Amino acid sequence: ADPIRLLSPADIPSRSTTIGHTLHTYEEIAAAAEEAHRWAKPLAVHAMGDETIIAAAEAGADTIEHGFVATAKGIAAMAAAGTMYCPNLTVTVAWDPAILAAQGYPQWFTANAAEAAARHHEMFAEAVRLGIPILAGVDDLPEGDGPVGIEVHDDQIGLIAELKLMQAGGMTPGQ
Repeated sequence: ADPIRLLSPADIPSRSTTIGHTLHTYEEIAAAAEEAHRWAKPLAVHAMGDETIIAAAEAGADTIEHGFVATAKGIAAMAAAGTMYCPNLTVTVAWDPAILAAQGYPQWFTANAAEAAARHHEMFAEAVRLGIPILAGVDDLPEGDGPVGIEVHDDQIGLIAELKLMQAGGMTPGQ
């Protein structure tokens, strides 16, 4: 496998009362990082909130995926550790809580989407301001039939939407 991805907290489609809590201790994340690096593999940690983000950054994870409910504290931990960030901004735009509710999704699902979107883009802008290395990616978009393996949002390839959102969040086209 290349890279190794550790799924630590819940996510939007997971029944939960919050998506911010971690499922792993610092020691478990550190062990995953150590083992991944022993095999010369990068470790990506699926992390939503500060608890997981801080543990992953301090444990030596190479990337944080999502960071939907990060605060300035979690963003600062990534900056201090030099951890790369793949925010998946398109996800919190595409999983719009009002649209989900109108389509009959359960209340817990729409609550997760609202929690994810509340400050995600604001914290992304903070990551850009702090100079955190940023990766572009999309994940689990609810729309459209694109080519096999290609996510779609607003009738465009999801990665194009992601790059536009990154630029709106403060990145230059060159970045």
